[in-house]
Amino acid sequence: MKHAVLFTVVAASAISCAITVVPALADECDDVVSAINRQMAQIRASRAEGDSRTAICARLGRISGLTQALGMVAAQCMDEGGKREALIKDAAQTESALEVDNVCR
Repeated sequence: MKHAVLFTVVAASAISCAITVVPALADECDDVVSAINRQMAQIRASRAEGDSRTAICARLGRISGLTQALGMVAAQCMDEGGKREALIKDAAQTESALEVDNVCR
């Protein structure tokens, strides 16, 4: 009987912890996505008239890496659903556009 009560208490504690960890993990995923998006916005904002080809290529490389990271974070960290799928699709489309329009070849 004591084992059954102990098991019930442990199980309830585990479930309670799991319930609080899931939203925290989702918040962390959203925080990472936001941080990546802020970094990409800063890189895009650094564009200046007359940038050299080297500067443009460096910026495109950084955007490409961050775009891939965004897709990986969404795929590995977020729960299945519309937001996750939209981020993965957008990352793939952005990466594809960078490859097609790349002036750095």
